[in-house]
Amino acid sequence: MAPPLRFVPGSVYRYRNCDLLAVGGIVRDAVEREYDVDFLVFPQRALFDRIGARNFILEPDPYGNFLLNGHNYVTTRDWARFGLLYQQDGVFNGERILPEGWADFVSTPSPANPSYGAFFRLATPQDERPRDAYWASGAEGQQIVVLPSHGVVVARNAWSPTNTSSTFDRFVAEIADAVVQTQSDCRSSGWRDYGFEGERQCLTYVTGRGGLSAAQTAAPTFSSQYEVDPDRPQIPAQWKLGDPSSFSGDGEDHVWLLHRPRTLSNQDFSSARPHSDPQPRTSETVLDSWVWLESSA
Repeated sequence: MAPPLRFVPGSVYRYRNCDLLAVGGIVRDAVEREYDVDFLVFPQRALFDRIGARNFILEPDPYGNFLLNGHNYVTTRDWARFGLLYQQDGVFNGERILPEGWADFVSTPSPANPSYGAFFRLATPQDERPRDAYWASGAEGQQIVVLPSHGVVVARNAWSPTNTSSTFDRFVAEIADAVVQTQSDCRSSGWRDYGFEGERQCLTYVTGRGGLSAAQTAAPTFSSQYEVDPDRPQIPAQWKLGDPSSFSGDGEDHVWLLHRPRTLSNQDFSSARPHSDPQPRTSETVLDSWVWLESSA
């Protein structure tokens, strides 16, 4: 299912759960084609086991697709392990797990929103956090914050009735201030301020951790190219879609799209195909009419 392109890619930012679900569908297709492993166990074997995480629960929909826009239940310690994987540029215990440069890619500002990268939030000049900070942000303030220049990961499991987002921002800033950042901070007895036993120990820590990389301030380059499949299923022109909410696929290769009809204008409704048919009729590629469902969404 391929609705008409509404915006030039990279020109508009909108928060959409369906983006993550679409990527999940792409990953599932690749895993089932290229790996001899059941898709439902692939995340644990390919990623979580390799970083020592034993408490990840990823809920699937009825068709075996992971609900990556939420419904992930993880201990705070294992969320921190996930953040540490990014802090170390995809390497964990000496083993490369993510492609080299992947952490730089996800923490690079997107063209339409400087505060958003590839599914990660990014620090802006208005934030109290270090300028290279980036974080995964979940429901009720849940966050995994990566501070590359400080060698620190801060994980927070929501929900807290008193610890607001502004309180947590100050907490992250205080952690950053307490961690040595550059070699010059170690000089002239500066190491004492950070709890080291001497200048050499401080310098060893900073050198081994590394600092800002040039790739964090440069735009990523891409070699992949994409083109439209001329045989893709088309939505009839008289059908009207509101803002997409999510989609899923079933065992018969059907694609089910959930949208928000209340985002449509009155003109959209007046020009849409009547929904009087009690059951949908199918053609080779796409449903020929809607099943109308009332929704409060």
